[in-house]
Amino acid sequence: MSRGSEVRQSLIQSAIRVVSAQGISNATTKALSLDSGLSEVYIYRYFKSKDDLFKQTFNFLDKELMFVMKNSLDKISVTKDGNVKFGFQSVFHDFWRFTLSNKDKCSFFIQYYYSSFYISHFEEERKAIYQPLLDEMAPAFTEDTDVWI
Repeated sequence: MSRGSEVRQSLIQSAIRVVSAQGISNATTKALSLDSGLSEVYIYRYFKSKDDLFKQTFNFLDKELMFVMKNSLDKISVTKDGNVKFGFQSVFHDFWRFTLSNKDKCSFFIQYYYSSFYISHFEEERKAIYQPLLDEMAPAFTEDTDVWI
């Protein structure tokens, strides 16, 4: 891993810890710097802004979650007559094991997801990220199901 990748990853991990401990509105660049052991300058060298760091952190966690969910899809299959054989209990278990296995990640994810920045800047982008996964899962739902709920 390159030095730049290590610094980015260190700042992402700090964002997870600091937001979890102090809340998203109290996660200052100074707090991120102290947690990571890096100068605040690195935040702006590797990210456009503190909000961009948070967005990239959320995206990092989202990709981890999508990886877990995609790997769980093989537990669900559709028979030739269109019936769905549910392995949803396993998928549900995988999702919650991932989500609750790290309190800090879960806390960051929830706080960012409900933040005004996410709602105004990232919600549509996230839907585009998840659309391929939802397309794969479509046979498990009726046509009138709102999968975004």
